[in-house]
Amino acid sequence: MKTVRMKIDVQSPNAKPIGRIDVKRVDATTEADIANHLAEDDANAMLDSAKFARRVRRRLGFSLNGLMFLWTRSATGNKASAAQQVRQRRF
Repeated sequence: MKTVRMKIDVQSPNAKPIGRIDVKRVDATTEADIANHLAEDDANAMLDSAKFARRVRRRLGFSLNGLMFLWTRSATGNKASAAQQVRQRRF
């Protein structure tokens, strides 16, 4: 992005730069629109986290069942043997 240099006179209120928003559009946004945007953002975040988890699973060579097996075994504190069991079982 190109750098834009500006000189602002602090004494003059008209010298302040105007923001890059559409004021009419922002004022017309309702609470329902904001709730819809929030729901869309949450759905996109869940989708991104699922894609990340899938990518990590594939990189490690685990299926979903193998990963769940490892997770349940590691919750009991037996992490090393659980990982070995998963590798041996090849879910």
